[in-house]
Amino acid sequence: MFTAPYKLVYKSEALLEITEAAQWYLNVSLQVFINFKLALAQSEEELITNPFAFSTTKHKKFRRKIIKGFPHKMIYFIDTPNTEIVIFAFFHTARSNKFIVRRLKDN
Repeated sequence: MFTAPYKLVYKSEALLEITEAAQWYLNVSLQVFINFKLALAQSEEELITNPFAFSTTKHKKFRRKIIKGFPHKMIYFIDTPNTEIVIFAFFHTARSNKFIVRRLKDN
């Protein structure tokens, strides 16, 4: 039996966070920016292929995916009925867990 592939949906806050990170890497160098975009695309592909493969957070609705080679993680949840992976946030791994937990609790 074939199941429909999941599609990625980004919350506006997550898009802003990704844009800010990309801009920062572009200011470092064009090559680092390109590597960041490639790592992000690979992470998106991994999420689409197997969204349940990545660890859950303390808030069981949410999961996290580390961006390979970069100190960032995507926080997402899986909307199974709509076959969507909702990217809720994009954080630098050094970001305070209190900030992240507060943001997750609000949703």
